[in-house]
Amino acid sequence: MSLSDVQIDHIIPEHLNGSNELSSILVSLGRPEGFEINSFENWMPAHPICNRGKAGHVFSPSPLIQMELERASLLAGRAKDLAQRYATERQIDSAIQRILIAHEAGSLTNDQQKKLADVVLHFHEENRPAEMKGRSLMIAPWLTVLGEDAHYYYLQGPGGMRGIRPKGDKIDMSWDCPRCGVTGWNGVKCITCGMMDDGD
Repeated sequence: MSLSDVQIDHIIPEHLNGSNELSSILVSLGRPEGFEINSFENWMPAHPICNRGKAGHVFSPSPLIQMELERASLLAGRAKDLAQRYATERQIDSAIQRILIAHEAGSLTNDQQKKLADVVLHFHEENRPAEMKGRSLMIAPWLTVLGEDAHYYYLQGPGGMRGIRPKGDKIDMSWDCPRCGVTGWNGVKCITCGMMDDGD
């Protein structure tokens, strides 16, 4: 069965929630008072046909049903953590996607781009090796660092053209090429793609 076919089934049927008979059923199945029907402790993966066949059937107490409830209870904490992490990652991925679309459309303001860059810089700098802390946030793999002084990196592009790029963590975005991104400049010429840009 593929993951897309999996349905989530209630071991103790959902229709019992709030009913008069729920209390006695919980006691017979060894579940505590206040047991949540709609919780990870009462959910299990099920095949769609099996789930439809079971429908709202209430199983009599048995070792098999007891085992499934105990297993769900044991795995509930881990399942909840995974679900929360997945939901958080989906929200972040969605936000990043919207930002990328806005960036492609050219609708991000300079202030918005700076805020994003500061967030990335803070996270990136904390996780860099000690020998890389304080160095330029990004030097692209296609650029060779030929040397540096207190203010600049001296770079060579993939075609051999040489140029400069400022050092530091808050480089103005105008130092990136509109066509190819992170680069160095030889006058008004990008050393990566050769594009001419006089800044106007």
